[in-house]
Amino acid sequence: SSRDGFGTYGYEDNGAKYRYVIPAPENHVFIERIEDHRRNTGAANIYYVLATLDNLKGEEFASIPDLSIVTQDGETISFRPAWTIFGDWQRVNAGTAKLNEGVYLYNEAITFGNALPGAKTEDVLAAVMPVASIRNVFVIPPPDLLGALQALESGKADNLERTLEQSKPIKLDKLN
Repeated sequence: SSRDGFGTYGYEDNGAKYRYVIPAPENHVFIERIEDHRRNTGAANIYYVLATLDNLKGEEFASIPDLSIVTQDGETISFRPAWTIFGDWQRVNAGTAKLNEGVYLYNEAITFGNALPGAKTEDVLAAVMPVASIRNVFVIPPPDLLGALQALESGKADNLERTLEQSKPIKLDKLN
């Protein structure tokens, strides 16, 4: 229910709109495929968030950052691209037919989550811990590597250090 904090969260940056649906809709095509693969491989339950990035009005290349959810009990649960979890199921099933579907899913999933200006994308994020309630939702934007490279080329070492510092967490607004 929404009183437990579940729903859609989002923020905007450089014209790009980021949205996270917590929990992800169960009938999402890619999540259904991951779940079929999970059941086939006997892997433990995982939990999903659907992330979308609308970069149609964006000014630069953008990527969907990982998500951190702080529960009412103060526990932090990190959601990363789902392939970082289901990639681990491969080793367990190496040499079996079950491996093939995992390879297809993996090769598809690693292309998600990035958008050039004028494009949209989505990604399925996952965690191994269930989320019972939500107090706050954060993302930590990736460091500006292009800016770091430019600072390095211009010989401004102080800029380089500042640019490479971990970005500050952004607290997301609950949209619905």
